[in-house]
Amino acid sequence: MKIYIETLGCPKNEADSQLLKSLLPSGSHIVSTPSEAECVVVNTCAFIQDAQKESIETLLEYVLQWKQEQPDKRRVYAWGCLVQRFLKALQKEIPELDGFIGVLPVDRISEGLFSHCIGERSKPLVLYSEDPDTTCALSSQFFESPPYYAYVKIGDGCDRNCGFCTIPSFKGPHRSRPMTHICREVEELVRKGKKELILVDQDTTQYRDGQYSLADLLRSLDAIEGDFWIRVLYTHPDHFDPPLLESFAACDKVLPYFDIPIQHASDSVLRAMNRIKGREDLSAIFRLIRERIPDAVLRSTVMVGYPGETEEDFEKLVAFLKEAQFDRLGVFRFSPEKGAPVNKKRLDKVGAKVSERRLDEIMTLQQEISYEKNQRFLGKTFRVLVEAEESHYVGRTMRDAPDVDGLFDIYTDKQLTLGEFYTCRVTEADAYDLGGTPE
Repeated sequence: MKIYIETLGCPKNEADSQLLKSLLPSGSHIVSTPSEAECVVVNTCAFIQDAQKESIETLLEYVLQWKQEQPDKRRVYAWGCLVQRFLKALQKEIPELDGFIGVLPVDRISEGLFSHCIGERSKPLVLYSEDPDTTCALSSQFFESPPYYAYVKIGDGCDRNCGFCTIPSFKGPHRSRPMTHICREVEELVRKGKKELILVDQDTTQYRDGQYSLADLLRSLDAIEGDFWIRVLYTHPDHFDPPLLESFAACDKVLPYFDIPIQHASDSVLRAMNRIKGREDLSAIFRLIRERIPDAVLRSTVMVGYPGETEEDFEKLVAFLKEAQFDRLGVFRFSPEKGAPVNKKRLDKVGAKVSERRLDEIMTLQQEISYEKNQRFLGKTFRVLVEAEESHYVGRTMRDAPDVDGLFDIYTDKQLTLGEFYTCRVTEADAYDLGGTPE
């Protein structure tokens, strides 16, 4: 049975998809394109309306076009967050789907999915629980190369109550994986040639395995033999503390890359979002990081157009961004979601045009900040992980997480090996990318 898995949404979904590939039983064969497949599994996203729309459009494309080319042979399964959140609606609106798989441990999904794929066409497969749980203790991952990095899920679910977010309703409470299992997974991935392991969770700072915290996990991973990077994403400011910062500073393999989404910088908006840390608390965190690790890379995410956000609130956010001088920044407009805590509050809505203007203003500001920062790197050297060869080689520095950050263009007549590190000197820089030559 030839199976193709299409992954939408965040890196946590990517980690789940890789795990499912590794757990499918013998007799299944993972293919790289839908045209080769007999079964397609779409790992969906339901975080905001745009993500829901993309997931639905992808499912419709498969059932109305791809499946109809060979209707007696091909099958399409919806999996993940969209199913967990909107199961009944999906069953009603897209009955052509062959299966509906919610948020469950991946090892519970693999056998049922494969059995249905190879079985006689009957009623749709439904794997669903009102108690979502993505914890999977197994450590094996399917190995695809390239890319030369892998996402490693250290936990999932969320215990927070952010006003804009519905994730706890379809991901369930936070659960952490055992530290020993995570270490075994990283050891295996390093042995198979991965050069960057990226730790992901809804909130990596919530990691707990008994007495062990994220700081302890980082020290254990740092002790694993091999030449590789460890990158940590999704660190929540509420739990970012000095011991965690010290683990970043002390561990050679752990990149000084700090992904800390603040969402806003106006205290009134932060309170409306049910966020705990205020403006001064956030400033103190970033100041402490830069004092302890001067070459730290700071990435954050902010939201504009949250209900109740005034022009004064927005100006406070802009002022904070000018002060913080983030290296990387993601900006989103508020997306109203059914079931989000904010719906219980009577707050004035922000118009779409106002939200768009605010988003554009922040993006322009950050582009200027990023350009100025990158210009300072001209003549300096970086360690670059080479990942592709096009008209020239392309890689990433420790400053760049996959997909969301920049790239490093390498110009050389030398033959470089993909998946290896090279020291390169910067000869060109724009707002997002760097370029240069190997030493």
